Amino acid sequence: MTLAGASAQVPTSARYALSPVQLNVTDLTGAPASNALVTLVNTDSFARLRADQVPLSDGVARIQAPAGHYMLVASFHDEDAAGNTTATRQVVMDDLTVPSGTGGVTAFNVSEAIASDRITVGTPRPATQNSLSDEVLRTDATGATMTFSADVRGTTPLYVNAVDTPATGTLSNMVVWSGSATDYGYDLAFVSKDKVPANESYQARPAQLATVRNRLYKSPGHSSASGNMTAVLTDPGFGLSLTFRPATFGTVLTDYVLSTGEGTWSEEMTTPDHVTFTSPTDQYVAGRAYTEDWGKGPVAPTSTVVWNGRACAMCTAGGTLNIGLESLGDSGPGHSGVLLFGMPASYHLTAYRDGTRIGETTSTQPLTTTGQPLTPATYRAVADLDVGGSSLGTTSHTDLTMKYTPDAPSAGASDCDGGSETVPCQVLPMLGAHYDLAGLDLSDTSTTPRQRLHLTVDHLAVNGAGSDSPVTAATVDVSYDGGKTWQQARLTGAAGDYVASWPNSPVHSGVLPAIRVTAADAAGNTLSQTVTNAYRIGSAQ
Repeated sequence: MTLAGASAQVPTSARYALSPVQLNVTDLTGAPASNALVTLVNTDSFARLRADQVPLSDGVARIQAPAGHYMLVASFHDEDAAGNTTATRQVVMDDLTVPSGTGGVTAFNVSEAIASDRITVGTPRPATQNSLSDEVLRTDATGATMTFSADVRGTTPLYVNAVDTPATGTLSNMVVWSGSATDYGYDLAFVSKDKVPANESYQARPAQLATVRNRLYKSPGHSSASGNMTAVLTDPGFGLSLTFRPATFGTVLTDYVLSTGEGTWSEEMTTPDHVTFTSPTDQYVAGRAYTEDWGKGPVAPTSTVVWNGRACAMCTAGGTLNIGLESLGDSGPGHSGVLLFGMPASYHLTAYRDGTRIGETTSTQPLTTTGQPLTPATYRAVADLDVGGSSLGTTSHTDLTMKYTPDAPSAGASDCDGGSETVPCQVLPMLGAHYDLAGLDLSDTSTTPRQRLHLTVDHLAVNGAGSDSPVTAATVDVSYDGGKTWQQARLTGAAGDYVASWPNSPVHSGVLPAIRVTAADAAGNTLSQTVTNAYRIGSAQ
């Protein structure tokens, strides 16, 4: 059982008059339970009592509690002789009362058998359960909230019991189910207001579903195709819920999503290169189809949009400088990628101020230095990254210059190291390139006679703050011999939105070209980035 909400406050006799409470907990056979986790909360105010995982002795627990209304949640885990979980049962007992001034013991009998309703989910196409959770959102009489969750993995059954609308506070219930087959899956959320329903059989109907077609691009330099998909449900009441399933890159994985409440789904993909890409949270609309491209080459450091909850890697806070290239981009609009800890084959970043080296790091975490003067300066970051870890893996060399002024845009009080209520984080004017190569198949191979690249160049933005200096120049070059020689690509467009093109000659069949991009804005901030093994030229021209 998982709990979320306000921190527990144990009452004292100085604050409340306490009465003895005894919990008699039994398993399915009626014997004293040894397989239960029990929580008791006061629903007049959680601050009066929240007793988590009350200790049981021979199926009995004794606590002191103030008079009032209560809810009890007990999670039972049944196991076979080998210790494998065979079922999980969550018992919820609400509108319990501890009277005042009786002098006697208030006893609550908690039987595992109360949770007799198995949660089942039907889908339009056959799918095997990957995970299942039952979440109860409880609000006390003061408006404070807590969430109780029972979770199972695989095909383990989960049983619950019906709960009526409470007399004190409010209650809602959400069932989150994930299931899959070979090339598709379901991520479903069913919300019931004011109660836990007696009928725990849910059916996802085609008209309720949004279809998300995930095209998973496999880097030409990586032998493994194994990755992972995480579906993230963000609900204003219940918070975050996650589902997981394996994902095979080089294929298309279709996900059918549903939320009958206010939750919004987003998706994350971890590539075989150990890069985890996140998409923006979307309110997928029932009956509509969406397409997401994941890991479509090349994968390289880039600027991104950062909101609350994630620190700025290119910011100053007073004399503290944070400088790093932790965000990676693929061709997916709005995707933000990060390398899993310790996974890149190699990474090295050196930072300069007005031409003087001020630090270097081999960690993908931002380099932080202190004591920087609060005067105008030019910061420079030079980073080399090997994502793939093989001779054909994608590598990149990024060289940035950023003009710092003490009045740089503020990103908020505490979104970077050194930031505080009185020392805001200020966003450095980092330029980033976003690559979208046309005509690639799922192995990042192009068979078109002329390659097209949609290139966008923009600035880092943190909580809506960042440079608004116009992008004034860009170039694109391509190399077929590992960077020994370069050919200038044809480039059209302006103001950060460009289309580049170059030939995919038959004589270069099987070659993995390198791409070099430069860009500048009106304020003098610059970007130079070289990406090797950006894609593969196929043989059918």
